[in-house]
Amino acid sequence: MSSPESAIASLVGQVTGQGGGLMDELKKSPIQVINAQIRAGGGRIDLQQATVQSTAFKADGQGGIALAQVLTNSPINIPVAIL
Repeated sequence: MSSPESAIASLVGQVTGQGGGLMDELKKSPIQVINAQIRAGGGRIDLQQATVQSTAFKADGQGGIALAQVLTNSPINIPVAIL
């Protein structure tokens, strides 16, 4: 898989209209698995475990969202590991 620098350059290339690289690879690899275990209550949403996977990548994450009175002000703390 490409380096983080290469991935960022590829993403910028897509945004600016200069395609290629990792973005082309991701477009050819549809998501095959989405799995999540979520618990909600007490003003929180806890993502206990989540996985999104294709042939090109696997992303795992877990963490939580503390719900604020105004939902758009709710802090999201869900680190994601790309494998």
